[in-house]
Amino acid sequence: DTVGPELDVEVQDVFTRGVVPVVLLARGFEGLHASAVRDSLGVIGLCGTSGTGKSTLAVALESTGLQHYADDTLVYQLAGDSPVAVRLPFPVRLDDMARKATRARVLPFSRLERVTSAPIRRVYHLRRDPSLDPRVPRFAAIPGAKGFEVLLAHAHPFDMAGEERRGAFMRNLLALAAAAGVWECSFAPALDELPLLADAVREHASGQ
Repeated sequence: DTVGPELDVEVQDVFTRGVVPVVLLARGFEGLHASAVRDSLGVIGLCGTSGTGKSTLAVALESTGLQHYADDTLVYQLAGDSPVAVRLPFPVRLDDMARKATRARVLPFSRLERVTSAPIRRVYHLRRDPSLDPRVPRFAAIPGAKGFEVLLAHAHPFDMAGEERRGAFMRNLLALAAAAGVWECSFAPALDELPLLADAVREHASGQ
């Protein structure tokens, strides 16, 4: 029997999300449970617990002119002391309501060159807070060791490795926390206000 196009796409999705990152981790790369976009200065990661809205916000940021860079898994390695993200062809997973919300505005043409690697310059830890005004997200810097703890909670450790690899994993994550600014972005979930959230995140990232 021949494989239908829908199944072929599904198999490719499973392979890209499930197999490729594991192979890269075995070869010394690291991974964060995060989506990401890229501006002219580098990659901006969006981490958080499942269901926070990482994928949705990344697509909304793309609609502001940024380059969509990663969905659900952000793979990186160190170049000296600098964390460099590797772009993988992850298809974006959004539910119908989120997809409709991210298409509410006209997508501008991004003048950014399509690249396969770029430095990670910022990581946002997304946190839902229904008490906030959905039009006004709140940003707070996460300093030093606390920033490392946040990244550790969303890192992909390589379970089948020895002591040396686990040590490298910790050192690489410490380097990421030191090189990239880690910020908390608290927001009230509201798909109708998603464009405003995307604008606020982009403005905050560009102003620091």
